[in-house]
Amino acid sequence: MGPHPLAAVPEPGPTRRGGTERQGEAAAEAEQLLGVARRLVELHGGTFRILADDGSGEEAGRSQTITLDLPAAQVVKVLVVDDSTDLVRLFRRYLAGTGYQLLSARTAAGALRLAAQARPDLIILDVLLPAQDGWEILGALQATPETRGIPIIMCSILPERALALALGVADYLPKPVSQQRLLETLARYAPGPTSATR
Repeated sequence: MGPHPLAAVPEPGPTRRGGTERQGEAAAEAEQLLGVARRLVELHGGTFRILADDGSGEEAGRSQTITLDLPAAQVVKVLVVDDSTDLVRLFRRYLAGTGYQLLSARTAAGALRLAAQARPDLIILDVLLPAQDGWEILGALQATPETRGIPIIMCSILPERALALALGVADYLPKPVSQQRLLETLARYAPGPTSATR
């Protein structure tokens, strides 16, 4: 993404209250604000530049152009495997406005197919599912070359944290799940910055 002019910052002019004094205060405030903006942009992997305008006449050298480059936002795909449409709807609401894209499957077959096709960055897997339970799906995901490297977070009402971790899951989320707990857990395994919430 090329440089994008953000704003023109005119140099402060004299005021009624001692022109030179006010000019110095305004310049110091502007420098402080520009420093904060530069740090924010650089924290997100961008670049921040201030360029003097090449004007002519009275305005020559009296304004500056700020340009910045920001990396494209990375979308993190999260596959939720749960037969509860209410839970999927809740998680979708929790993740609205963040850098997470929620995919969902209600059955083992759907989960395995979607995991292989969409290659999610993270999988949240329920234990209690119809026909085939979460433990069997976990084994199938771990045995498939396309999905074995995806971090899996078990999510259940059952107190099975120790078993889940022993079977190689990345983390365990007990139900009910709060928005803060969900975002904190996803942030530990997401491949890069995704949201200001993090």
